[in-house]
Amino acid sequence: MTIEDTLGALAGSPVHPGLETIDNGVFSRIDATARTSRQARGGMLVAVAVATITGAAGAAIPGGRGVEPSVVLVNTALAPSTLLGGVE
Repeated sequence: MTIEDTLGALAGSPVHPGLETIDNGVFSRIDATARTSRQARGGMLVAVAVATITGAAGAAIPGGRGVEPSVVLVNTALAPSTLLGGVE
């Protein structure tokens, strides 16, 4: 039996009755997925807008950029170089 014979037999066979109603289910799932994707894109757009506005507002407000801490103020008693031994 060749592929042409098999395809001819398949084309001549009756259509399963369940195939008549399957299209509605498939299309409704596609619509639901598209609707969910649109909602997700909208949510991401809102999140990006809020982050952008927050970042711009944070950059516009002068911050407390005072004196940087000095190395002298840092406690180095447990620094890795002292824990390895040999350095005291």
